[in-house]
Amino acid sequence: MGHSQESGPIYCGNPSLGLPSLNGLMLVLSARTGLTEAVLLDNSYLTAAAGAVAARWFARHDAKRVAIIGADEQARLQLKALRRVRDIEHVTVWAREQERALHYARDYEADGLPCEVADSVSHAIERADIARRHRAASR
Repeated sequence: MGHSQESGPIYCGNPSLGLPSLNGLMLVLSARTGLTEAVLLDNSYLTAAAGAVAARWFARHDAKRVAIIGADEQARLQLKALRRVRDIEHVTVWAREQERALHYARDYEADGLPCEVADSVSHAIERADIARRHRAASR
């Protein structure tokens, strides 16, 4: 097993240019030699996939309710990846900007996934089996 190092800057103005706001790289280094074994492009999904891998191995197998802290692009990718490893039946979302959380919830409700907006982080996680937060949600 190797070591990894990630650089994932957020450029909030990029969507207005037709570009993703999250761009990054991950270096995978040999645990034995420290030499670079891989350079991975991370357009946000790599981070979400890592969260899903953690949920697959560490969350209860019957986990059905998820709390998502944040309502941006990364929050959508987190839920998309999580749904590949767990049968999610309900989402509670919280975001600093309530309008963004409402938009997030409406989108998932339209796809048939019950999604409610929480008025606080503690409310979002109080009945969740899995909670996902990402760096941008805490800025």
